[in-house]
Amino acid sequence: MDQNKIRSLICGMLLTGLCALGGTGFAQLQPTTEAEAAHHVVEQELQSYVPGQVIYAQKGLIVRSQVIREGNLILHYPQVRVVGNREVSRKISRYFEKQANISRENYDKANTMEERLTSRVDYQVSYHGKRYLSFQTYGYDYIERAAHPTSWELGKTFDLQTGELVSWQKVIGPQQRHHFTLAKINEALWNTEYGKGGYFFHDFKGLERLPENYYLDEGGNVHFVFGQYEIAPYAVGIIDLNMGLGV
Repeated sequence: MDQNKIRSLICGMLLTGLCALGGTGFAQLQPTTEAEAAHHVVEQELQSYVPGQVIYAQKGLIVRSQVIREGNLILHYPQVRVVGNREVSRKISRYFEKQANISRENYDKANTMEERLTSRVDYQVSYHGKRYLSFQTYGYDYIERAAHPTSWELGKTFDLQTGELVSWQKVIGPQQRHHFTLAKINEALWNTEYGKGGYFFHDFKGLERLPENYYLDEGGNVHFVFGQYEIAPYAVGIIDLNMGLGV
């Protein structure tokens, strides 16, 4: 089987276990700003959490790391405890546990092919406020003898009152909605160094629909994340668009 087809098939299978809002995100070019420097790329060493390790404990929120290790798969995912709200804690933790198990099943299926797959998954708390909790999940997949790995990043944001996964449309306030039209998002995208530098695909004319993959940074700003091959060639990597507005 053509290696590019195998690579696309396996990465698609693994991301099925990690995507809930649609859209994917991946690695990026050499960082030139603080925001980009904070972004995770495949060449950087992933964090080495151990099962049960507390990786975040602030303002009534405790996040412990859980780990799945199987063959060449290392998958870290969070277990969340919202102090005083057992149901919300259960919902968020169950979400990540379920997605991790789906990813493990898809990893097992992928390794029935001729090429062996190496996968790493990690995460970090990117925002914790009174109403919302946001994570960045990221990692890479490498197929044996492939020319290069495929990196990805996904944002996951939860409502701390309900424990439900929420879209960015629910996060932004009514007074900010006019900044998040398709035209405004495309304008912001073209004003990045990627747009000004001509890094997008030559036939890319702008987004045709509103993006879905996002996370909140520590300031509560909405970041849209675009993956390898999504709007630019592989070498460009992850494109992180900070809208500068949010909760």
